[in-house]
Amino acid sequence: MDTTTHNTTSESSAQQTLREWNHERDEVRARMLARGGKPGLASPAMTAGKTGLEIMQAMLTGELPYAHIAETLDFMLVQVGPGKAVFQSTPQLKHYNPLGSVHGGWYATLLDSAVGCAV
Repeated sequence: MDTTTHNTTSESSAQQTLREWNHERDEVRARMLARGGKPGLASPAMTAGKTGLEIMQAMLTGELPYAHIAETLDFMLVQVGPGKAVFQSTPQLKHYNPLGSVHGGWYATLLDSAVGCAV
């Protein structure tokens, strides 16, 4: 395979992956919004009797509010399971540092969210 063919194949594969990720994100967002999902604070009564995983699942379905930081940094939870939490985002210009790359704090916050929520 020559370099041109390999690059074209890699690019189309990356584009397909991006389309799939965006489709999943859009489906999750629609389900969350349909059930009233929005950023906010869950009261102790709202989380009483729920395990950490059940709380995360309730956020994913829109039953419980999700973190305000998710709107601030344009990311969202798209999957959650035992020991796994997947957040998805595409950095915007507002997430860049003055040198023209994505600010490390944006990445750190996504990592913090995924690791902290993988219950």
